[in-house]
Amino acid sequence: MKSAALVIMAFLLLVDVKAFRTPQGRCQCLNGLVDLIPRHNIAKLEIHPVSSSCTNLEIVVTLKAKKGKKCLNPKAEYTEKVIKATIQRRHVQ
Repeated sequence: MKSAALVIMAFLLLVDVKAFRTPQGRCQCLNGLVDLIPRHNIAKLEIHPVSSSCTNLEIVVTLKAKKGKKCLNPKAEYTEKVIKATIQRRHVQ
């Protein structure tokens, strides 16, 4: 009986049990992605790269007038334009 328990424990230690992992980890963009937010409504832009806690690239914008945060679709063409415009604006300032 003890040897069977030891074999099972060793098996569980050696095998990567993916069922016990959460694939999203601490992702912020779990409620869907937005393809378009007018630039004049964006107060802040944050880019969260893929990490061990979240397997997704996340682009989070904070909206003006305390209207919360939204997640931009990183694959949308509009998102790329917003990122470039934000970078250019920071270089000018």
